[in-house]
Amino acid sequence: MTKEKPSIWADYQSQIEQKNKLEASFKQYERAFHTAKLNFEKTIGAFRKELATIPLGVAIENWLSEIPDPVEDLKQYKDDMLAIMQVGVLKVVDDRGRPRTINDLTEAEHYEILEEIRCMPGYSVAQKQKMVETYVVFSQHLSRETCGLIRQAEDSDLFRTLKRVVRFRDFLQFVEYLSERDALIAKLMYFGAPTLEGVLNLRVNQVNVKEREVEYEQFTARYPKHVILDLKKHLSKKGKDDLVFVNHRGQSVERTHINNCFGRACRKLGMSKKITPRDLMRSDIAKSVAKEYLYSSDPRTRHLRESV
Repeated sequence: MTKEKPSIWADYQSQIEQKNKLEASFKQYERAFHTAKLNFEKTIGAFRKELATIPLGVAIENWLSEIPDPVEDLKQYKDDMLAIMQVGVLKVVDDRGRPRTINDLTEAEHYEILEEIRCMPGYSVAQKQKMVETYVVFSQHLSRETCGLIRQAEDSDLFRTLKRVVRFRDFLQFVEYLSERDALIAKLMYFGAPTLEGVLNLRVNQVNVKEREVEYEQFTARYPKHVILDLKKHLSKKGKDDLVFVNHRGQSVERTHINNCFGRACRKLGMSKKITPRDLMRSDIAKSVAKEYLYSSDPRTRHLRESV
């Protein structure tokens, strides 16, 4: 004898009080739900077609026009968007010179745009971060205006370091006070290296620029594009068996030197607590912003730029 499957609907009915008795059968409700879904899909389809007729430039101008005072914020946002548009990071026209539409923006393109912003030459780390934040704010506006059809951009650098004890904004300020070489060492640790020794003993043949990977003894770490580009530039005159990082005598950089440089950077920043190499690689949810923002899809994450 075949055992009947338990009915959630029957259990649900039994819990409804007499005064709230359901007016239709399960099948009737099911048909109504299906009809509502079909109508919704038709509406969304029509909305999508309309979005495909609206130039992306119009969406940007609309967003800027709705930004409240102070005027300084509007100027900052406008300057940032113009900068990333002028270098072609954000394309408002296609290869044939036709205007791109709102519908053309995809989640994958958001990711690429943020990656390319951090690779833009001639700007400081802080300036590029402001551009990233500006673009994220624009994407949030666009997502709200399109009822979520256009997904908002998420800063992958920020989210990959959410669990780090050293907060992302603090790290960005910190590396500004390091030399190019020492800043690169710090970035390799912060974004994926297992140990400081692993970075200081790194040789050129352990770096795969094409795959954006660095092979350490413990594991292989994949890095953001901007970190790999910095690394590629640093390796330009080195042989495959050479050490990646050397001091002025051509020898391996000493751990003591890194500790001293990190200490000086912290003092210049006026930090009460020194950032150590171990801190850069240490993750602890209880001591990071991750305890509040565990999921990158959480809509609250649009406020992350103010809280980190």
